[in-house]
Amino acid sequence: MKTKIIVSIAAATAVMTIIAGLIVTNRASAFTLTESNWNLGVVGVTPAETIRLNVASLGGSGSCPSDPSRVELSFVGANGGILLPAVQKTIGPGHSAFVELNGAEITSSELGRIEIRPIATIMRGRGGVDSCSVVTVEVIDNFTHKTTLVYDGFRPRSER
Repeated sequence: MKTKIIVSIAAATAVMTIIAGLIVTNRASAFTLTESNWNLGVVGVTPAETIRLNVASLGGSGSCPSDPSRVELSFVGANGGILLPAVQKTIGPGHSAFVELNGAEITSSELGRIEIRPIATIMRGRGGVDSCSVVTVEVIDNFTHKTTLVYDGFRPRSER
């Protein structure tokens, strides 16, 4: 009797492990390993400003597939030091995501302006192309909450 129970538990555990492995494999295969880095320039930010990095998925419109996109958004300093570690997000078609970095958190009024380079990496979905994403950078005044600068990066060379 005890042997049957132990065999049944072992069999159930094995089946659950196989099913979990298949689920993880299917989720991981939704995105290819092909990445594209948007070419974004350096932006000067003061303690009175916030820098925001935006990415929007145009999936489901025109020739863009309706697969979700996985993005990594981060900020580095002029010397390449990490100011905001990469934040991974998955965005569906027609949706967007952003990360912000408040200048007051990384510089003081004595230093004035600090140079920041936004980094946007987009993992392509099955059959997806990076031209179905739009990346922009904003600088926002912390007191008025108005955007004082907006610019978009250059698409990766393979997408132009």
